[in-house]
Amino acid sequence: MPDSIVVVANIKVRKDVEEKVKKEIGLIIEQTRKEKGCLRYDVFQSSNDPTHLISYEKWQNRQALDEHLKKIYIVNLLAKTKEYFKQPIELTLYKEIDAPHNLR
Repeated sequence: MPDSIVVVANIKVRKDVEEKVKKEIGLIIEQTRKEKGCLRYDVFQSSNDPTHLISYEKWQNRQALDEHLKKIYIVNLLAKTKEYFKQPIELTLYKEIDAPHNLR
């Protein structure tokens, strides 16, 4: 998918709200996976540090990602940055490297 975009979010949760945040993120996962243009949306917790989460997201295109970022459940989560997170969420965007047709 040449226009697809991958997002990796590095999330550092405050220890005192860890369970609350995981519950809220669980609901966000469920809603996000139903969004138009969402190809994949997974969140992982570090085995070494339970307050360290990453999300791996794959979107059909940049427009789908931009629409996701406007959803009320994402806006509400980001509004709680100081309450929930040790630092702002770090987002890194990637584009897919496609193999030549003759190598598939």
